[in-house]
Amino acid sequence: MAREPNDYALRSIHADRVVKRQIDELIGLSKGALLDGNVGQHGADGILVWLHGNVECLDTWPASVLYDRLRAMLTDGGLLSVGLVKTKPATKRPARSGPLELCEIAGLSCFLLRFA
Repeated sequence: MAREPNDYALRSIHADRVVKRQIDELIGLSKGALLDGNVGQHGADGILVWLHGNVECLDTWPASVLYDRLRAMLTDGGLLSVGLVKTKPATKRPARSGPLELCEIAGLSCFLLRFA
């Protein structure tokens, strides 16, 4: 029996594909913003505007985490006071080797995952 185009299962599958494409695009935008190793105010604002325009993916990692962190940083003026978010190679490697870099944001150190 053929399914109707408005079938819930088909709509769910289509929505999942849209979210996956949006996440791929977000990763590309983030890689572009980090191309020189710095994320400035303009790059962070651009990613946040893109996230506002693609709300379907906000419940999916990494968009959910990135959205919350960018909103908090930009609301607090974090990038304005620091100027740039600079990345540098990790000084300590985790137990599993991977594309991690040590990142310093507003004086706090955290690990940044680089996507290949």
